[in-house]
Amino acid sequence: MLQPKHLILDANCLINLYASGCMGDILRYIPKIFTLTDYVQQAEALFIRNPQETINLQPLIDSGLLTIVSLESETEELQFINLASDLDDGEAMTGAIALQRHWVIATDEQKARAILALVMPASHIVTTLELVKYWADNQQIDFVTIQFVLQQIRRRARYMPPKTHVLYSWWQSFNVY
Repeated sequence: MLQPKHLILDANCLINLYASGCMGDILRYIPKIFTLTDYVQQAEALFIRNPQETINLQPLIDSGLLTIVSLESETEELQFINLASDLDDGEAMTGAIALQRHWVIATDEQKARAILALVMPASHIVTTLELVKYWADNQQIDFVTIQFVLQQIRRRARYMPPKTHVLYSWWQSFNVY
């Protein structure tokens, strides 16, 4: 997870991490520069689902843990248009930036992961669970805290990994229901 140094979050990963209640800690202890598109910030990642709560990213932005980016070149815009034929706008914009800038993308959407896997290295596509596990392993987070974080993601973001997810058994080991 050390190369490349930038990681761009899709709306679903951002919502999941925010719902965890530990997003700041997770971002702080993963050696990446975390980014988010302006479109995702303004149009997609507006609230967590249960209970509905407005997402406030300003403290993360102010602290430098999260940077907002936008499409910057014609090449990125063309890549966005190509991806938007198969993905929603936020996923397409996030994917276009990740692809053109050679960044890691974090998305939990299976369709987005499958489409992006055709055009970028698999090592440049990660999920919420991979980020949480990396944080938990490298910070030696205790079982109860990990369980709480995963339960928060499940309850507040209504996220459940598919049974085919590489970390599904890890998720299950914390009795997240």
